[in-house]
Amino acid sequence: MTGRFEHEKRACEALRQLARTLPLLLLTHSKMEIRAACNKFLKGEWESLWNKYMAKGHARQDKLAANSLSASSRMSAQKDAMAQKQARAGNLSKANQTVCSVLKPAFGHDTLHKLQEKTPVGSVVFDKQFWPTTDALDEMR
Repeated sequence: MTGRFEHEKRACEALRQLARTLPLLLLTHSKMEIRAACNKFLKGEWESLWNKYMAKGHARQDKLAANSLSASSRMSAQKDAMAQKQARAGNLSKANQTVCSVLKPAFGHDTLHKLQEKTPVGSVVFDKQFWPTTDALDEMR
Protein backbone atom coordinates (compact mmCIF):
# COMPACT_ATOMS: atom_id res chain seq x y z
CA MET A 1 0.00 0.00 0.00
CA THR A 2 2.84 2.40 0.68
CA GLY A 3 3.84 2.15 -3.00
CA ARG A 4 0.83 4.28 -3.89
CA PHE A 5 1.77 6.95 -1.37
CA GLU A 6 5.54 7.04 -1.73
CA HIS A 7 5.89 10.81 -1.71
CA GLU A 8 3.02 11.70 0.60
CA LYS A 9 4.18 11.79 4.20
CA ARG A 10 0.67 12.31 5.51
CA ALA A 11 -0.62 9.17 3.81
CA CYS A 12 2.36 7.15 5.04
CA GLU A 13 1.77 8.38 8.57
CA ALA A 14 -1.92 7.44 8.30
CA LEU A 15 -0.96 3.91 7.23
CA ARG A 16 1.56 3.69 10.08
CA GLN A 17 -1.10 4.70 12.60
CA LEU A 18 -3.55 2.20 11.12
CA ALA A 19 -0.94 -0.56 11.41
CA ARG A 20 -0.41 0.35 15.07
CA THR A 21 -4.06 0.61 16.07
CA LEU A 22 -5.66 -2.15 14.01
CA PRO A 23 -4.37 -5.02 16.20
CA LEU A 24 -5.53 -3.12 19.27
CA LEU A 25 -9.00 -2.67 17.83
CA LEU A 26 -9.37 -6.27 16.78
CA LEU A 27 -7.44 -8.22 19.39
CA THR A 28 -8.70 -6.58 22.59
CA HIS A 29 -11.74 -8.83 22.44
CA SER A 30 -12.05 -12.41 23.60
CA LYS A 31 -11.03 -15.23 21.26
CA MET A 32 -14.63 -15.84 20.28
CA GLU A 33 -15.21 -12.19 19.36
CA ILE A 34 -12.10 -11.61 17.23
CA ARG A 35 -13.65 -12.97 14.02
CA ALA A 36 -16.80 -10.90 14.56
CA ALA A 37 -14.63 -7.82 15.23
CA CYS A 38 -12.70 -8.44 11.98
CA ASN A 39 -15.95 -8.75 10.04
CA LYS A 40 -17.26 -5.52 11.58
CA PHE A 41 -14.06 -3.72 10.61
CA LEU A 42 -14.24 -5.01 7.04
CA LYS A 43 -17.84 -3.82 6.79
CA GLY A 44 -16.75 -0.34 7.91
CA GLU A 45 -18.33 -0.56 11.34
CA TRP A 46 -15.18 0.43 13.18
CA GLU A 47 -16.83 2.99 15.49
CA SER A 48 -18.28 0.31 17.78
CA LEU A 49 -14.86 -1.38 17.94
CA TRP A 50 -13.27 1.95 18.82
CA ASN A 51 -15.82 2.66 21.54
CA LYS A 52 -15.35 -0.81 23.04
CA TYR A 53 -11.57 -0.42 22.94
CA MET A 54 -11.73 3.02 24.56
CA ALA A 55 -14.06 1.73 27.29
CA LYS A 56 -11.61 -1.07 28.09
CA GLY A 57 -8.75 1.44 28.10
CA HIS A 58 -10.54 3.76 30.52
CA ALA A 59 -11.41 0.83 32.77
CA ARG A 60 -7.75 -0.22 32.79
CA GLN A 61 -6.62 3.32 33.58
CA ASP A 62 -9.08 3.51 36.46
CA LYS A 63 -7.87 0.15 37.77
CA LEU A 64 -4.22 1.24 37.57
CA ALA A 65 -4.99 4.56 39.23
CA ALA A 66 -6.71 2.76 42.10
CA ASN A 67 -3.86 0.26 42.49
CA SER A 68 -0.74 2.03 41.24
CA LEU A 69 2.19 -0.08 40.13
CA SER A 70 4.83 -0.50 42.73
CA ALA A 71 8.25 -1.86 42.05
CA SER A 72 8.03 -4.95 44.20
CA SER A 73 10.02 -8.08 43.62
CA ARG A 74 8.51 -11.55 43.41
CA MET A 75 7.89 -13.52 46.54
CA SER A 76 10.19 -16.48 47.15
CA ALA A 77 7.33 -18.95 46.57
CA GLN A 78 6.74 -17.40 43.14
CA LYS A 79 10.47 -17.57 42.37
CA ASP A 80 10.56 -21.22 43.40
CA ALA A 81 7.58 -22.17 41.25
CA MET A 82 8.93 -20.30 38.23
CA ALA A 83 12.44 -21.72 38.60
CA GLN A 84 11.12 -25.28 38.93
CA LYS A 85 8.96 -24.88 35.84
CA GLN A 86 11.91 -23.56 33.83
CA ALA A 87 14.21 -26.31 35.09
CA ARG A 88 11.70 -29.03 34.14
CA ALA A 89 11.51 -27.50 30.67
CA GLY A 90 15.30 -27.83 30.41
CA ASN A 91 16.04 -24.12 30.64
CA LEU A 92 18.54 -24.34 33.50
CA SER A 93 20.24 -21.00 32.88
CA LYS A 94 16.91 -19.18 33.05
CA ALA A 95 15.97 -21.09 36.21
CA ASN A 96 19.28 -20.08 37.79
CA GLN A 97 18.71 -16.46 36.80
CA THR A 98 15.22 -16.56 38.32
CA VAL A 99 16.54 -17.80 41.65
CA CYS A 100 19.57 -15.49 41.80
CA SER A 101 18.17 -12.21 40.49
CA VAL A 102 16.00 -9.70 42.27
CA LEU A 103 13.60 -9.32 39.31
CA LYS A 104 12.53 -5.89 40.40
CA PRO A 105 10.70 -4.05 37.59
CA ALA A 106 11.99 -0.60 36.74
CA PHE A 107 8.95 1.64 36.73
CA GLY A 108 9.67 5.32 36.58
CA HIS A 109 8.64 8.53 34.92
CA ASP A 110 11.37 8.15 32.29
CA THR A 111 11.01 4.40 31.56
CA LEU A 112 8.96 4.91 28.39
CA HIS A 113 11.40 7.52 27.08
CA LYS A 114 14.36 5.16 27.66
CA LEU A 115 12.61 2.34 25.81
CA GLN A 116 11.72 4.63 22.90
CA GLU A 117 15.36 5.68 22.62
CA LYS A 118 16.39 2.02 22.36
CA THR A 119 13.95 1.31 19.52
CA PRO A 120 13.45 4.40 17.36
CA VAL A 121 10.69 4.36 14.75
CA GLY A 122 12.05 4.14 11.23
CA SER A 123 10.69 5.60 8.05
CA VAL A 124 8.00 3.76 6.09
CA VAL A 125 9.28 5.18 2.81
CA PHE A 126 11.06 2.28 1.09
CA ASP A 127 14.31 3.20 -0.66
CA LYS A 128 14.22 1.44 -4.02
CA GLN A 129 17.57 2.77 -5.24
CA PHE A 130 19.44 -0.52 -4.77
CA TRP A 131 16.47 -2.85 -5.24
CA PRO A 132 16.90 -5.17 -8.25
CA THR A 133 14.57 -4.75 -11.21
CA THR A 134 12.09 -7.41 -12.24
CA ASP A 135 14.38 -8.50 -15.08
CA ALA A 136 17.32 -8.87 -12.68
CA LEU A 137 15.19 -11.00 -10.35
CA ASP A 138 14.12 -13.22 -13.27
CA GLU A 139 17.77 -13.71 -14.22
CA MET A 140 18.59 -14.85 -10.68
CA ARG A 141 16.01 -17.63 -10.82
